[in-house]
Amino acid sequence: MSSLPLWIIPILYFLVLALLYSYFSKYISHFFARFLLKFSIISREYESKIPTAFWRTVRLNWYVIVMLVGLWVILFTVQIGEDMIEVFLDKDSTGDFGARFWPLLFIFTVALVMSLSIWLIPFYMYSQNRKDEILGRLDKENEQSVSGPTTDNRRTIEFYIATKLLVFFAMIPFMLVANAFFFYSQVIEKSVPLVLVGNIGFLLAFIVLIRLLELPSAERFFNWVYQLPFLTHRNPYLTKLVRIFFWVLLMAILLGFVGKYGEFPAWSIGVYLFFASVAVFRILFYSNEDGDERDIRAVEAVNLMLSDQNSKDSKLLYRVVFWTLVILVAYYYFIPSLEPTNTLYILMVVLSFYIILLDYLRNRYRNSVGFKKILALLSTLFIIALPFLKFDKQFRIELQTSDVLLEQSNYLEEAVRTRYESIVKGSNGDSTVFIVCAQGGGSRAGYITARVLQKIDVLYDGLWKRTIAYSTVSGGTVGLYSYIRGREFQISKQDTPFFASIFRKNYNSSGVFGLLAGDAIESAFGYLAAYPKSLIKGNKTSYGFNDRNQRIRNEYDFVMSAAQTRDKSFHQRGYLGHSFYPFKHELDARLNQGFKAYYQLHKENIPIHLINTFEINNGVRTILSPYSVRNGPLVFPNAILPLQDTAFDDLIREMDIAYRDATNLSELFPLISAASHIGEKSNAQFVDGGYYENYGVAAALDVFRFLRDSIGIPRKFIRLLMIKNSPQKLEEEKKNIQLFAPLIGAMNAPFKGHANHLLEEAKLQLGSANVFTIEFDSDADSLKVPLTRSLTSTHIERMEIYLKKLDSIPGLIDFLKKKPG
Repeated sequence: MSSLPLWIIPILYFLVLALLYSYFSKYISHFFARFLLKFSIISREYESKIPTAFWRTVRLNWYVIVMLVGLWVILFTVQIGEDMIEVFLDKDSTGDFGARFWPLLFIFTVALVMSLSIWLIPFYMYSQNRKDEILGRLDKENEQSVSGPTTDNRRTIEFYIATKLLVFFAMIPFMLVANAFFFYSQVIEKSVPLVLVGNIGFLLAFIVLIRLLELPSAERFFNWVYQLPFLTHRNPYLTKLVRIFFWVLLMAILLGFVGKYGEFPAWSIGVYLFFASVAVFRILFYSNEDGDERDIRAVEAVNLMLSDQNSKDSKLLYRVVFWTLVILVAYYYFIPSLEPTNTLYILMVVLSFYIILLDYLRNRYRNSVGFKKILALLSTLFIIALPFLKFDKQFRIELQTSDVLLEQSNYLEEAVRTRYESIVKGSNGDSTVFIVCAQGGGSRAGYITARVLQKIDVLYDGLWKRTIAYSTVSGGTVGLYSYIRGREFQISKQDTPFFASIFRKNYNSSGVFGLLAGDAIESAFGYLAAYPKSLIKGNKTSYGFNDRNQRIRNEYDFVMSAAQTRDKSFHQRGYLGHSFYPFKHELDARLNQGFKAYYQLHKENIPIHLINTFEINNGVRTILSPYSVRNGPLVFPNAILPLQDTAFDDLIREMDIAYRDATNLSELFPLISAASHIGEKSNAQFVDGGYYENYGVAAALDVFRFLRDSIGIPRKFIRLLMIKNSPQKLEEEKKNIQLFAPLIGAMNAPFKGHANHLLEEAKLQLGSANVFTIEFDSDADSLKVPLTRSLTSTHIERMEIYLKKLDSIPGLIDFLKKKPG
């Protein structure tokens, strides 16, 4: 019997699901309705109407669902979610009350703002026709108000139930963030089913506690607190917010004092947010409106919502939340550095901004006529399309003229030969040379690469003197750049804090904000938005744009400049001073030096740095070399050499890019970074070099072949040192969802398949004795040091435990010092 065609299988699959849903839908709807009624804020007599009202609420508030699902995905399914929790818990001064109290208050505030953004309804915008429609007084056939008593309460009840259901959506931000802290404190591995079970369990606990607060003794206590004079205000909404903050401040103060005597466990933050969510629900959202005369009570409630007095009261709160979010987004947009800001704050503020903005436009559309209605619709479509737009000058690396006269005749081939001759000249009879590769892997790769090379300088100072070239990828490139700068700044070989102060930073925030809002603002308004920000950032380019790539580059420079000058006040300033760092500290001028110019000045005194990146339009590897290559196709077959290719600029050989820009081009890992262009002429797009292969061995083999074939160095004198920060072992037995199989295969190929293949190829060509791999732990993942741009003091300590054992790695000292025999 022949098997079914592949295209039949998904059709049958969805047909079975549809049949199952049609059969069980009434049972699912009944269970869902009974579940919601546990809260008793919806009359139990409306049980049959809840499923219909729920799906209508979901349909009308689709943007809320999108933002909440996005928040869930980031918190529970990607590494950056765990990074946000770890950075929140990572504090410099464990005994400082303020270092504990203020983060608690901030995390509650952003959760509350997101909750309010979902729940607030701009009643002040409702037209009279819209009010009459809701109250059942509109003749839909003629779209005219009908005088006399209300005869159709159906729309009123639908609106009443929808407002009650919206409360559940508004509580989800608290639920998700609290859950994230609980899951972080557990050693169990997260999976989608487990996370969903945890989310549901958290909600059930919430329901039980709310029910307990309905007991008479709890009610009397709440009523007593409400009567305190400093907890009241003429505006009922502000009164409720004051009461909420009263409870939350008491909890934050209590936890702040507890934190003075030890670390904050992650679960304690989850408990704090859990009880904070109970306070918000009980004070702001809760109302027991059960009773027999349900229709009358619903009509009375809706009449109260739509009254002029409530419109006036709610208008103030709505506008306060709206403009607070606008100001926060503008603030994040203009400050030069987002490194001190937890990514979780930025994420929730930006998502809240989109929710309330889209909600505002939806209400404008429904309550306006004519041009205003069309404008609201077009604005909504524009916001949806904005993330897919790009202003022409964004994500471009600026070509610069160099203060150093670039010698066009100084080719890479000659530079390699000169470097080799200088090594032989001081060799004392040993002609061994090294090629060093550094694997990619975010800040983890950067720290491991820099510290391994620094420690080897203590074990054997000949590695630097005998290295012909470095070939680095992604985070390994940043690590090598930091190591080279450290030597230039004459940082001691024993100076661990220098590199710790560079990499123990949160570089995620700029990327997340740029992806979600910052770059979209520049795309929407172009130079009108870019130029004012370029003035604030202090070192504007001719383009004037400060997209997420440029912002991360600037942050690296700010941090490195502070690290090398030992500017202790950098770590002691307040938040504003830290954020506006360029105004308070003059950056080291050397950090703006060109890539070519740097090597032109040092020539044979420094190993040649070959930076690997990847061009996405053609799928071709790209080599950034500080020297032009006389015969590019022969030395680097099937590779783009943009710093000498006239396709990028007619005078490209006389032009340069900043060394920091060159390193940044190697580590552009989507989506935190964006594909970059070089110069004005070409639209070639470059991303993380790991998308070709993540070890940098391909370019290293090119250098090896040139040394062997063109200079005539026997292979026994050429050694390759591979610095790895991750095992990247094969997982043959791992199963994956078929739908994602092609994507998983495409992602694993350069990071595991291509990289390991080329490493084995290097062992064949150089001889296995001439290839040595330094690998960060046999199981790097067990140490839970992330492969992102966010490291904490705990991560640094874990890596240092391994680095202390570097000199005891079997065979390393022999590999470095042993003469060929």
